[in-house]
Amino acid sequence: MEAVAWIAVCKFHCKLEGGFVRDWVIGHYREPQQRTNNPKSWIQYRTTPKGQRIPYMNRDIVPADLDCHLPLDRYFDIDKFLDELYKFDLTCEVIREDWRYVLLIDENAPTGPFTMDLIEPHVALTHDRIDLDVSNLSLEKDYPHEIGMRIDITQSPYSIELETIVQNIQ
Repeated sequence: MEAVAWIAVCKFHCKLEGGFVRDWVIGHYREPQQRTNNPKSWIQYRTTPKGQRIPYMNRDIVPADLDCHLPLDRYFDIDKFLDELYKFDLTCEVIREDWRYVLLIDENAPTGPFTMDLIEPHVALTHDRIDLDVSNLSLEKDYPHEIGMRIDITQSPYSIELETIVQNIQ
């Protein structure tokens, strides 16, 4: 999972957000016992109105997924991204929706599968609802020692500082 996050952020200029930043990067949460019990059972599916089966991970698995926003300032080539994954012997199934790619990675690996959302930049611009301890935290290329915030929450109506969020997580 860390390798895929690194590829997305460092090689493809994606912004990594959400629970992975909270659970893995800041909170250092790991549930190794969960990662040994029937990994295929971790995958669940929902069916879209168009009939697509979209995979997602059981929420008891921590971390369960990667949420990335595609870059605004450059073209994202999903085939080149998949080529990078294959260099690490990672398998991947891609499901395309109008507003994102959903990747099911390492479905049959003994270490277990995980999912990744690669969200189109135009959707990211309209996504202004935040969960202060999860979806507002982000990592970006060229900022290796800093946690970012997608929305400035130091001003009203939010008035909470990044340090407070980190303390709440830890």
